[in-house]
Amino acid sequence: MFAKLKLPVLLAALSLTAQFALANPEDFTVNSATDTNVFKLSDAKGKFVAIHFLLKTECPFCLKHTRVYSEKSMGDNRVIHIFLKPDSEAEIKSWTMDLGGEASKLTIYRDPDAKLAEEFSIPNGFKFHGEVVHYPALVLLDGSGKEVFRYVGKNNTDRYPYEKFSAKLDELMMPMAKPAMSPAMTPSMAPSMPKTMDGSMGGSMKNGGGN
Repeated sequence: MFAKLKLPVLLAALSLTAQFALANPEDFTVNSATDTNVFKLSDAKGKFVAIHFLLKTECPFCLKHTRVYSEKSMGDNRVIHIFLKPDSEAEIKSWTMDLGGEASKLTIYRDPDAKLAEEFSIPNGFKFHGEVVHYPALVLLDGSGKEVFRYVGKNNTDRYPYEKFSAKLDELMMPMAKPAMSPAMTPSMAPSMPKTMDGSMGGSMKNGGGN
């Protein structure tokens, strides 16, 4: 069946299959290749976590994607961005320098042999720079660690725009709309009448309260 599907459709099918048929890891830990930071998912409870699965080897579009997200998300405390590359520590450090400016100081985490990408069922099979690697992907987890959104690019240039990501985050953070009350449930708007000592209703709706 998959042999007859075009690549974008196949990727979408694989993405949905991975999301609903396979469970993501409940917790994970990744080490930075550029500093001494360590990220553990369970330590970020209560915040959204965006995991950016970047491609192995030199990748200009990964540089652009990382630079744009790091700059435009600055000061946004709603979400933690985790940028992952499966290269060696030395290769990641060298790659990070090409980010330029403040972005070159960004923490880039290492995903040795793309094991975490595999655990998150990121589709593999993309031929890039003479190697077969996983596709570029972004996975968004909510404050409980549950996946609420993912985007898998169909090629190196296909990345989820930051503006769409920000809009998706706004959408996910909107409070659930409260169901409208049915007429039978609507409280009566008529004023309550005070009771007399004998328990009967006192006052008069006509003259506004007794003679």
